[in-house]
Amino acid sequence: MSDKICYCEIGYPILNLKETLMDLVEKFDAKGKTGAGYHVEVFQTPVETTDEGTPGSKTYKLADGRALDPLSDAKFKIVQTGEKIYRV
Repeated sequence: MSDKICYCEIGYPILNLKETLMDLVEKFDAKGKTGAGYHVEVFQTPVETTDEGTPGSKTYKLADGRALDPLSDAKFKIVQTGEKIYRV
C-alpha cells in the first residue's frame, strides 16, 4: 500500500490512507454488568512485511463507533464511559 494523502477541494490534506485502512477481522457480542448487550468489531492493520505469521495491530470498537480498550481477551473498557464489558 502506498502512503497517499487525499486533498479537499481547496487543497488541504485531509487523510493519510496508510493510517486509516484497516480490515474488519472479527465480530462478537459482549455484555456489561447491567446485562446491556453490545456488538464489538475488531479491525486489524494489513501486514506489509515478508513475515506472513506476524499479524498487524488490532483496534476494538463498538458497532456504534465508540472505542474500546482491551483489558484481556474477554474483558474490554468503553473509553467514553469507562464501563467494563465482557465477551459472551
